[in-house]
Amino acid sequence: MIAQLEQERKYEVISHQTNTKAAVRILKSMTEAELRNLYSSLGLVPAIVETAPKDFVVSKIVEKASVNDLLQKREFVLRMIESHDRISSGLEKVLNNLDKETIIEICKELAKEELTKVEKKLEIVQRLVAEIPFDKIWKSRSLRKRTTSQKVSNAYLKRLSKEISSLNHDIRDIEKRHQESSLESLSELDNKIQNAIGELRHLSEQHESFLRLLSMKDVPTAFAYLEGFRKELVSLQDTLSPEKLCEFIEKVKSRLQIDDFSFTSKGLEIMLAYYLSKETKGMGWSADFQEFVSIVREEIPKIEIMPNQAEIPALREKVIKRLGISEAVFDRQLVQAWQKGYVSLHSGAPRERDEVKFLEYEGNKYFYVSLRWE
Repeated sequence: MIAQLEQERKYEVISHQTNTKAAVRILKSMTEAELRNLYSSLGLVPAIVETAPKDFVVSKIVEKASVNDLLQKREFVLRMIESHDRISSGLEKVLNNLDKETIIEICKELAKEELTKVEKKLEIVQRLVAEIPFDKIWKSRSLRKRTTSQKVSNAYLKRLSKEISSLNHDIRDIEKRHQESSLESLSELDNKIQNAIGELRHLSEQHESFLRLLSMKDVPTAFAYLEGFRKELVSLQDTLSPEKLCEFIEKVKSRLQIDDFSFTSKGLEIMLAYYLSKETKGMGWSADFQEFVSIVREEIPKIEIMPNQAEIPALREKVIKRLGISEAVFDRQLVQAWQKGYVSLHSGAPRERDEVKFLEYEGNKYFYVSLRWE
């Protein structure tokens, strides 16, 4: 019994030492700033000063934190992945320097017969590295036999071989020591991935639905839209009830050949334009003087009672409606136009009118306006 306990204790010590060496190798590949951040994120004390040597920081992390603690830190795991990717890339480089026949021999030797049917060598190499452990590929007789004659330096091959052995050794020891916690972490990660996939699928469906709504193909012009409405309105004979209104909307959509979203969007566009066109004019704008003179010149010929002469009240009504200005602004700018020689003002009024809105200025009342041309 005592001998068994001593053996187990000895195994634990060896396993701990191996894991520590693996952790040290990964930590030494990190920058000084990354190591200080890792030390801080592990909650270790006392704090490490910025001038502390890299080896000192590594030794303190290994002394105070377990391998399991390190495996919970994203930056440490990323370094492990980078090491894996670097070796994977190096092994692919070696394999890609071999001819396809040699690659096929390696596949057969490693019981991957299905890869021999793949046409492209590059694809065979990528799948081989992805599906077979690195050390098994490296120990392949076909690979070992031919690498010495390829354009890859012996120093590079030795370094790659050493990294492959070291990485596989590290992975086996860490997995052995933390198998239960790793399985739990993998199970938790799998659940998170499944949940994420579900959420992404839901978002994808929503995205596709939204794109369908925004497609709005063959949307009619505003005029065609209003014309379609009018034609259906003409055909109505009864007062609109809720049922009749729903039926009316469906008929309009059918006539215009548009979907619900296009129908609503175009309708809102027209309503907004109509509303703004009415409301904007009622905001009490102060018209630009040259714009005012231009509109006056356009409107007088339309309502003239004599060539280029009109009644001021009629002109006032037309201009304020077009420019959205008040009567006071109109009167002030018409006087300004008179003073600058654009128009002439005349007194008088028709006899048969009770209420007349004269233009009053400095005690005088004017009823007629005529254009003056330069």
